[in-house]
Amino acid sequence: MCYVTGQGFSPFFSSPAKERDGPYMRRIVLLVTVALAMATMMAIGVGTAFAQTTTTGPVCTFAAGKTTCVTTTTTKQTTTETTNLPNEFVVTNLPDETVVTNLPTEFVVTNLPNEFVRTPTSGPCTVGNSGRVGTAEGISTQELAVTSTQALAVTSTQVFQVTSTQAFKVTSTQTFEVTTVTVKTEIFKGNNTKGNPESSVTSPPVVTKTPTGAPVVTKTPVGDPVIDKTPIGDPVVDKTPTGDPVVTKTPVGDPVFTATGKCKNVPGPQPQARG
Repeated sequence: MCYVTGQGFSPFFSSPAKERDGPYMRRIVLLVTVALAMATMMAIGVGTAFAQTTTTGPVCTFAAGKTTCVTTTTTKQTTTETTNLPNEFVVTNLPDETVVTNLPTEFVVTNLPNEFVRTPTSGPCTVGNSGRVGTAEGISTQELAVTSTQALAVTSTQVFQVTSTQAFKVTSTQTFEVTTVTVKTEIFKGNNTKGNPESSVTSPPVVTKTPTGAPVVTKTPVGDPVIDKTPIGDPVVDKTPTGDPVVTKTPVGDPVFTATGKCKNVPGPQPQARG
């Protein structure tokens, strides 16, 4: 209590009640208020370490029969603001793909030169000028149309350029130091600060926001990447023979008999000559 009054215990107890209710009691109340304020600030500092409040004053001046006291309160805290930026699209080139497609089998028919098959045989003939039918040794010739049929396995090969496109959500987070300043002005009568002030005005808060450091840009993938395949050039068609060609021979008309020996009579009845 000696620290509060600066005069020990006896002035406090020996002074009249009016004096005890004067500046000494105000000092006690002021100390208790400051202690409560410090405790409150410490509690806030633990919960929100980014906020700090300081108070300057009151600073008092006397002029024109009045005392003007100014108290300045400054609060500093850290805040962050996140801004959405335009989405980004990252395109990645993947290895080219080659797609082979089986097409229907083709059959290629090739016409080869006709063949003539000659077979020794006997055939009809005319004996001299008699009109009689006989037989003679000769050659039977058959003309054949020859074709070759080849089966081909057909494939189409297409090369694709492959790309992967990933969309990203882009945000920018900026940290700010926000300073809030309020000024309280009290005016007292006379050259003292006793009693209630004639007026007490607190100015509107002045807020200043200052960026600290560079913004932090974050890119977050949106959904799965989109795979795109673009054909490169025209497809290449390949035809591979399957097995050996099949040769087909088809007779053309009837065989032609050519006698090479003497025409001989045929035993038996002959056609009657008409008179």
